[in-house]
Amino acid sequence: MSVRLTGILILLLAITAGLVFYLRVSQPEKKEEERPEIWAVDEKKINRLEIKLVKENKQIAFFLDKDKDKWFFDDYRKTPLDKKRWGGIIFLLSNPKGKRKIADRAENLDTYGLRRPQTVISLGLDNKDKPLDILIGDPTPQKDQFYVKLGHSDPIYLVNSSFVEVIDRLVNEPPINPLTKARDEELGKKNSKLESKDEH
Repeated sequence: MSVRLTGILILLLAITAGLVFYLRVSQPEKKEEERPEIWAVDEKKINRLEIKLVKENKQIAFFLDKDKDKWFFDDYRKTPLDKKRWGGIIFLLSNPKGKRKIADRAENLDTYGLRRPQTVISLGLDNKDKPLDILIGDPTPQKDQFYVKLGHSDPIYLVNSSFVEVIDRLVNEPPINPLTKARDEELGKKNSKLESKDEH
């Protein structure tokens, strides 16, 4: 074999080795693990939603009128909801994804603020005697996630803070139908005027 041919073969081997090394190094990193499923229910089977802000001593409830296929406030007059605010809420609650699992079981729930959670979500389900309870505890030090677990199971997960904000807002800023809100405000003004006249 000539020196020239040998040199060409060595060069080809070097190029091949270089390509193999480059392809291995430049391969994209493995995709991030799929976000864990904390709970999953058929949104069509959710018939009631109750939210409690435990530390603030506030709560609110909504129910599905099966005959009208509409959601209302669970109060004495079945107050209508703001469709824009309510749209997507039940879907959101049917199968939210956790950021990641923190522990299969906690020795001390106080560590995560879950012994006395700040928010409790209860989902009433068709063909279920007991609601599905979701407990939301303390935020992480970065405040961008919250610790969460189901009432009947041990694993603890992280859920995005935006999820918690949406749920808490339903209590702090109830999604009342704008027309109903306007009528209530007008009625309140009339009653105030009547009370003022009676005083005089």
